[in-house]
Amino acid sequence: MTSSRLFFKAMREDLRHKIWMIVLFSLVSFLAVPMVWLLIRSNMSVNWRDAFYYSDKVIKEEIDSVLDFCRYYLLTMGGMVGIMAGLVTGLSGFRYLFHKNRVDVYHSLPVKRGTLYHVCYVNGILVWLVPFTVSVMLTMVFVGGFVGKLGGTEAVVRMCGFTGRSLLMILTVFLLVYHVVLIAIMMSGNILNTLVNMLFMGFGVIVVYFMVRVFFEYYMVTYYNRSFPHEEIMIYASPFFNVFHFLFSVYESDGTWNLWLAILINMIVTAVLGVCGRVMYQRRDSELAEQGVRCRAVAAVLRVVMGMAAGMAGWLLFLLVTDNIGGIVGAAWKSFGAILLSVFMFGVLDVIFHMEFGAFFAHKLQMAGTVALTLVICFAFCCDWFGYDTYLPEKDEIAYIAVYDRQFTNDYSGYSEASEKVLEQMQFQDADIIYAFLESAANVESGSSAGRGIGAAGNETVDTRVTLKSGRSYYRSYTVPADKELLWPLFTSEEYLAAAYRISDEEIKGLQKVILNREGRLLSAENAELVADLVRAYHQDLREHAEEMLSGEGQLLVRVRLEGVDSKYGSEEQKEYVLDVYSVMEHMTEVLEQAGYEEWVKPRNISSIAAVRLGLYVSLSGEETREDIVDMAMKLYGVEAVPETDEQGVEEPDSVSGEMYDVPALAWNSESGTAPMLQITDRAEIEELLPYINYVNIGNGSKLKRQHVRAVLVDMQGNTSECCIPKGVLPGKYILRFADMIQKYVGIEE
Repeated sequence: MTSSRLFFKAMREDLRHKIWMIVLFSLVSFLAVPMVWLLIRSNMSVNWRDAFYYSDKVIKEEIDSVLDFCRYYLLTMGGMVGIMAGLVTGLSGFRYLFHKNRVDVYHSLPVKRGTLYHVCYVNGILVWLVPFTVSVMLTMVFVGGFVGKLGGTEAVVRMCGFTGRSLLMILTVFLLVYHVVLIAIMMSGNILNTLVNMLFMGFGVIVVYFMVRVFFEYYMVTYYNRSFPHEEIMIYASPFFNVFHFLFSVYESDGTWNLWLAILINMIVTAVLGVCGRVMYQRRDSELAEQGVRCRAVAAVLRVVMGMAAGMAGWLLFLLVTDNIGGIVGAAWKSFGAILLSVFMFGVLDVIFHMEFGAFFAHKLQMAGTVALTLVICFAFCCDWFGYDTYLPEKDEIAYIAVYDRQFTNDYSGYSEASEKVLEQMQFQDADIIYAFLESAANVESGSSAGRGIGAAGNETVDTRVTLKSGRSYYRSYTVPADKELLWPLFTSEEYLAAAYRISDEEIKGLQKVILNREGRLLSAENAELVADLVRAYHQDLREHAEEMLSGEGQLLVRVRLEGVDSKYGSEEQKEYVLDVYSVMEHMTEVLEQAGYEEWVKPRNISSIAAVRLGLYVSLSGEETREDIVDMAMKLYGVEAVPETDEQGVEEPDSVSGEMYDVPALAWNSESGTAPMLQITDRAEIEELLPYINYVNIGNGSKLKRQHVRAVLVDMQGNTSECCIPKGVLPGKYILRFADMIQKYVGIEE
């Protein structure tokens, strides 16, 4: 009982010295919450007294906006106040530890050392928490009265739930910062060392992680930038960085179990930090006051880690400055940058820890070791000493593989999400095919860097996840030759089709909208039943014509886009699937015909076509010869041979049918924005070309797919339609006409 009275007496005495903090946080809390709500309320157009004049939709929108105040604004602003409060109360509550005379006085008080810590610790929380909570409760009285009149008890319950969750998250943020500050204080004897320790503890892990990741992204050609499985752990291990990530996670994970899991993990981290702070206070020597960091192990870790991080930053800095310098000279400049910043950081930290300028070179051997280790790490990345890009496991070690190519999927919701979904779901186990692919990828990366990298001509970029029999998985983004014999067994396998093309029943439930795209025209319809029928038909066509669909063989009739939301994890995410309907896909065309979209899946009748326009789509200098134009056209349209003369005998430029048409971004004359296009009007020639026309102007991202060239159809009324024609099908006689047409307009040498 006496101990209890002494504790509360000590609390009252300590609070008497912290009146200024109570006043400060009361003022800040009032301005941040009640005052802001009153300003928001004064600008609202809806008043509960005449709410019956408004529609239910308007009332609901107004209620949602008020509830957003409780779950978003309150959390964001309260979190900022909590961060500030954690720094102020932590540094102010234990500032006596920085002065020898004060620490001696405090430790001579008639209370146990642990009791003294608990008094300062609890008061540090109360001087902020009580004023802030009172301000929030006062605001919720105003908000609850308004929301209750508009939405009744249900709206008030939701308001209380959001407010309670926000208060819990704000308290967690405050304690994270508060405990880091306390640990930093216990490690050092003055404010400067405390600030250094705070920065290292708050951001150190994430800074080192970021530096390593930057090196991977710059130097590792096969680096898959979502391959770090412990990223969340790095965030939790950096409390100052984590508080901002935690506050804004509600915008991405609101209403999901992920948010509550993050709250739980942060509360556990907070508890661990709090226990560490308490233990370190008990073991802290009173003589540490007014000194730096006396613990040799802690000081060494800080110097070495921050010295290495600074050295890696120096390497990157000089890499940017001397990016065009290679060889020995470039390596020397980057090494100089690494050495300079590593030595500087190491020495400055020694000066701070010893609180004297002469300590810059107090640990020469440690400094030299840090510099050497930094250079080894930098050169290991630069030269890939650890064989990251060329790593190839033994054939009998591989359990299965997963691959993803953004050119071979119908999921257009987002590249990152689609890639990760396929890599996690696919399990292809044919050892011979797997090893042939990995061996080819490793051989490509072991060669010179000239032909490597995403976008290299004739290559295909394939995201890869390899799982070994030991259970370990590693990720790569390989750039391999676009060889069908190598890649086609993977992309046409049942495992890949199931992961990259098939749409699950759960995903179908969220799809509501169907958008048809043909010849530049769009038609949209909200029809969930049609979506289900189309997906079932698509799966059936995929089973029967997988190779034709993936390679783009046949005539592309229409592009079907399915849109909706995915609520699998509790939050709604936009989903989009694109299904290309080729002439070989009988089931898809049948469904669209039965739904009344017959004209969208039927080839155009020749009677409706007045002309077909074909362009050259190249920039001309005016100095090209006729042979140059022919070569350009042959390369563009994939034609291997042309007749010596046009079959119809078109030799004079004046007889060539062609005019200047608008071709944005593809013009040979960038000033006029126009280009000459060959216009074919002969009925027999239109009939010859029409079976090759694809009615959607598709891009050519993969060398494994059939390549196309843009074409334009002109109907009898003069309307134009965007289409395309496959490479390699255009008769050679048309190639000669391009040269005649260019000669007619700009003149070229014979």
